[in-house]
Amino acid sequence: EIEAKRTQHPDVNQAAVIVREDQPGDKRIVAYIVPSLEATPESVELREFVGSGLPEYMVPSAIITMAELPLTPNGKLNRKEWP
Repeated sequence: EIEAKRTQHPDVNQAAVIVREDQPGDKRIVAYIVPSLEATPESVELREFVGSGLPEYMVPSAIITMAELPLTPNGKLNRKEWP
């Protein structure tokens, strides 16, 4: 649902979302986006956009902009290559 909502934003070309646990017991939602060619949206703007249609606990705590989402040789998302 988070990815679907995020890609509805006119300045987002692609989006992927994961739950990260950098410290044991501290889970957080992180979104990775590829902006459209026209503009790169601000993180605050994207959080507000997602928050307008989803509950607060589903709004990513961090948004990372990437030039492209890394893929495996099979064409699947390569989550090991994400920052």
